[in-house]
Amino acid sequence: MKDYKDVEELISTLENIEDISSENEVELSGLILKAKDYLARQKWCNEILSGWLSMYWDGVLAVFLFKINPLSSDIDDYVWIAVGDLPTAYIDVESAKNTKDVLECYVFIMSDWAENLLAGNSLEESYPVEAPPTKKYGEMLKGRLDIIKDFIKEEL
Repeated sequence: MKDYKDVEELISTLENIEDISSENEVELSGLILKAKDYLARQKWCNEILSGWLSMYWDGVLAVFLFKINPLSSDIDDYVWIAVGDLPTAYIDVESAKNTKDVLECYVFIMSDWAENLLAGNSLEESYPVEAPPTKKYGEMLKGRLDIIKDFIKEEL
């Protein structure tokens, strides 16, 4: 059994998504649903047990931490989901211990996809991005990633 002491300590500082009012936080509630839907579509996730909001950047991005019932014991019980006005992605808790780590990992994997796409390279080894592999999307994603990089430097 894996030791999730650090994750469990972090959870005590986060807001449970069940406590977020869909009436007052319409956009955030939509991102919660989008993150849950994305996670539920992953073959390695049997069930979503609970979730917490780690960061919400109004109109741009949210980062959630979810506890799941994984398909097998070699899969973490916790997973980060980054979702917003850009492709959704999961980041494992071994790679990211906090929101800043999640965003840095997100920028890394999405930059790899965008750079390979724009260079005309194969995307086979890149993170599977749910966006059309066109130059337009590659350039849009790079622009949004630059904004996230600035956010990391200034806010986190």
